[in-house]
Amino acid sequence: MKAFLALFVLILTIVSTTFAGKCDPPNCKDPVNQGLKFPHVDPVKYYLCQYNELHERFCGAGFAFHALRRQCVHSSVWEDYCGKK
Repeated sequence: MKAFLALFVLILTIVSTTFAGKCDPPNCKDPVNQGLKFPHVDPVKYYLCQYNELHERFCGAGFAFHALRRQCVHSSVWEDYCGKK
């Protein structure tokens, strides 16, 4: 049980650190961000780091970007991560 709790706290720390800047554009020059999607202040958009460059992408109609899943989801299951509904 203690190991599970420690693992949970570690994962929570990693996730909160990953999204520390909430929905600010990521640093795409950082190699660890390559190929990753990041939340945008506009819920129907997301940032994609590719080839050391920042790209804005759109989710399809009726979809919004889910920050923790790092993918576009139907708007009925979307959760506000940036605090700007």
